[in-house]
Amino acid sequence: MRLGRGATWLGLALVWAGYWAPWIAHRAAALNLNGYELAEWITFLPGVRDGSLRLSRFDFLAPLSAIVILTALAAATPGLSSWVRWPARAVGLLGAIAILPEYPFILSAPTDPELRPTLILGIVTIAAVLLSSVPLAAHSQPSVVRSAQWRGVALGLLAAVALGFTARALVTVWHSLAVLFDAPPRLNWGPIALAVGSISIGLGALDGLRRKARST
Repeated sequence: MRLGRGATWLGLALVWAGYWAPWIAHRAAALNLNGYELAEWITFLPGVRDGSLRLSRFDFLAPLSAIVILTALAAATPGLSSWVRWPARAVGLLGAIAILPEYPFILSAPTDPELRPTLILGIVTIAAVLLSSVPLAAHSQPSVVRSAQWRGVALGLLAAVALGFTARALVTVWHSLAVLFDAPPRLNWGPIALAVGSISIGLGALDGLRRKARST
């Protein structure tokens, strides 16, 4: 396995583990929450409820969306074994569905300004996973190279998006908890794994682009 592809899949494993692993812990508040749980928990913060804190479910679900699309793009790599491709797509689709508001709230989500952004995000993410599963017609070698190059650029950008949203959301909620409970929370290993995984994906994408540039 080439370095680029190995770094990408190692990074994907880390970002998935990092998103679902605990992000922050606070002994005084009895908290130990991951990114997905924080998406709901932060809606109860006083600053979020009165609108003074610019934080919403979207900020914690956007990294999951980026991770899902990253997985779908990696699964669409030509030459990848079907034993890897289809399980990766299945995991991605389950992650995309998890972004959608739960029943029965999804029924009112189109008209609910609080839930509408996550509904749209979930639909777009599901569509991206499904579109990535559509087999492409055979193309000439230059077209295949260009497609691989665009995939590498997309992987790098999405890794940056996942890392950027995670950092912003974590810093904001960290400060809010420190003010609310007069003591800062403890950073757990989830965001660290997510950051390392995002960097690994970015390095894998760069290595792939470098190899493609040499082959043209």
